[in-house]
Amino acid sequence: MNFFKNARLPAVLLFCVAAVQGHPGDIEWERVVPLESRDVPVRIVFAEGREGWAEFILDSTSDYLRACEQYLRLAFPASGGFTIVGEEKTLLRGRRVGGVNLGREVRVEYGLTPIGRPALLYHELAHYYFGGRPGLEWLAEGIVSFLPIVLSEARFLPPGIAERQGIYRHWGFRLLSSLLRSF
Repeated sequence: MNFFKNARLPAVLLFCVAAVQGHPGDIEWERVVPLESRDVPVRIVFAEGREGWAEFILDSTSDYLRACEQYLRLAFPASGGFTIVGEEKTLLRGRRVGGVNLGREVRVEYGLTPIGRPALLYHELAHYYFGGRPGLEWLAEGIVSFLPIVLSEARFLPPGIAERQGIYRHWGFRLLSSLLRSF
């Protein structure tokens, strides 16, 4: 589903504003993702020249949140909205992590979430549903890593073979990725 061109989304708000924080030249787009349970405000912050990436991230976010709501039969659990920040390198406590969900902000690296490869974004978004209890973080990491595969196989996500291959490759399922090429 194309988030920007879908005529069924009259509630989608679109406007660009100059970034008030972040790196000079960053751009912010704000949208409302309409879900069955409620509308979720989403802001994406990205570097100038990465508009195609931002469109892909917003489309993927919309598709994934809808899929989670339908499959899990749970309303989006976070109150209010959140921001997705694209960056060259994502650090957590000085260590490169590639992506992180900080509650009101999801940070992902451009190189690990290229157009057509939403696996890391899906992983970070799933943390809204499965945040992890102290001492059981390993369990949450396993669930949020596997959930995109389940949603894809159950056809709750759009049927893009390239995206499914990207999910499998990202998590090391090379055999499943190669099997998809034959379909």
